[in-house]
Order: sequence, then C-alpha cells, then structure tokens
Amino acid sequence: MEGSVTKPLFLSASKIDTFQSCSQLYSAKYHWHIPDPGNEGSNRGNVVHEVLELLAKPRHKKRYDDLINHGTCTEVPALWRMIRRTATRWGVGDAANLDMIDAFIMVAVVREFFGPKGTKKVLVEKEFDIQVDEGGKRFNVRGKIDKIFMIVEKLETFIEALDFKSSKAKFTADKLEHNMQSYIYQIALRRMFPDAVLRRFHFLFLKFNKAPVQEQPIFTAEQIDGFEWQLTALQRAMEGFTMENAADHLAAYDDEKKWLCGKEGTNKDGKTAFICTARRPMDYYVMLDENGEWIESAMTEEELHPKDGQVVVLRRYPGCLAFFNPTTGLRRNAA
Repeated sequence: MEGSVTKPLFLSASKIDTFQSCSQLYSAKYHWHIPDPGNEGSNRGNVVHEVLELLAKPRHKKRYDDLINHGTCTEVPALWRMIRRTATRWGVGDAANLDMIDAFIMVAVVREFFGPKGTKKVLVEKEFDIQVDEGGKRFNVRGKIDKIFMIVEKLETFIEALDFKSSKAKFTADKLEHNMQSYIYQIALRRMFPDAVLRRFHFLFLKFNKAPVQEQPIFTAEQIDGFEWQLTALQRAMEGFTMENAADHLAAYDDEKKWLCGKEGTNKDGKTAFICTARRPMDYYVMLDENGEWIESAMTEEELHPKDGQVVVLRRYPGCLAFFNPTTGLRRNAA
C-alpha cells in the first residue's frame, strides 16, 4: 500500500487537499483504493477537457474556426457528434448536460484560446512529474496544467498558464489566495522553465460566461521556496500515514468540515443527496500487478481487464469509522 511503500509517493493538489480534509477519506482513496464513481459535474468536466484538447490541435483548426463563426458546437456537425459520443461515454449525454457542455466550451474558446499576442508555443495538458532531493528539500509532485503559453518579447521568454474549471462555484477569497493547486503549478513552472518569467496564472471558470477569470497571485522566488519546504513536510507526513491513521482527523467530528460527509437519502427536490464515497461499507474489486501493487479499482470484476501476471481480487471496505464499527460492521451515529 502507498504509505508503506515500494514505489515513491507522489503528491498532487487533490491528494494534499484530501489528506488535510479527512483522514478517513484519504485512507479510503489512497490506501484502500476504493472506486471513484465520479459525478455529473466531474464527468461534464472530463468531456469539456477532452474536447478542448482536441480543438487545440492544428489539424482541427477548421473545426475551431467553424465553432467561432457559429457560436455553438451544435452547428459544427462533426464536432457535435464527437461531443455527444464522449458525453454518452461519461454518462452525461442527456440534453441538459449537453447544453452545459456546449456553453462551457464556448466560454473557453472565445478567450485567447491560442494565447495572447506574441505566443510562440502552446503546451496543452502539459504533464509534470517532479522529484526533488536537494539541500534538505525532498518531495515528489505530479500533475497536469491545462494550458501554457510561451511568449517571446524583446528576446525574453514569458509564460502565461491557465487551468479550466467546470465547478459550480468560484474560489472564495481565502481559497484563491491559499490555493494548493496554484502553489504546486507555480513550483512546477519554475522547475520546468527556470529561465522564463511567469507573467500570469489564472483559473477560467467555465460556468461563468460574463466573468470567468480568477487571477492567481504570482509568487516570488522566496515564497516558492517556502512552499517547497511545506511540500517537504507534507511528503514526510503522508509517507508515514497508514490505514491505522484513518481516525486521526475525521471530518465527521469537525464542525467546519463535516459537510464533506454528506447525508443518506434524498434532498427536498427528490434527488439523491450527496454522500461521501468513503462513508458506506462496500465490496469492490482491485487489479494488482505481479508484485501485489495496486493498479485499478472497479465495482464489478467485468470492468477490469488484467494482463499477464496481473490478478483481480475482491476487497471489502468497512466504511467510515465515524459511521460504522469496523469490527462488527454495525452502523453507529457520528458525534
């Protein structure tokens, strides 16, 4: 398992946020490896990201031009067919979700989609995989930046970077200022492009057509050094985390975080209420490599396709410690 380690532990913004939010959820996701069913919002976002990545390719420039001319994806037949296929695959192919996907894509493409004036190179879905072990700092971090524009002015190279967000709300002022994703991305940009100047980094919230941009503070070299020391401390803490630490800080017992647990049943509108994926016990399947290392999880055995040396095994997750007794399996009430 990831805390006891044979392979190096890599940090990410989402993994750190989970670690700091609830020890049970962190244990469930990264030690038990329970399946992540996703939701409509995240699945819509996956569709939008796939389409925007396609439109950024030079060979699809005509589709992009047609999209700008018509102002909607629905009037570009080949593109719309692709969107509907992709949305169906992600389980969001109904009319209401397709309308939102169309609107989200338009918000993205009309705003300097190929970069500001002077852009010489556009990097799309740029992955980074950084390992640092120097001068007392030690951390591993990985992620993916939606777009990086490399701009040349007077023989100097500048960088502008952005991340698309399909979430229903923008960041609060505090979350915008203290944003783990921004910290990690700016560390990655400095490590990947040490001779370039980061001029702008922002989030583009696709649901907000009139004012989608939220600018991030550009951190100084000293501030980024400080964040790297924070990552060093987090690396150590997360490497030392085991399943026995699942009860260390449960969101269910924290008034500011217990909303993360969700609730059983339905809302007043009759729709299924949000509930944390780690709250209930479940049976599920995991695929392991020849060394017993986790590869993938699924709710059914048929969803997994092992290759030579890989095996699929049934696993039982006992549920959140705040709601279920792990020994008896009986339900109990959170304080």
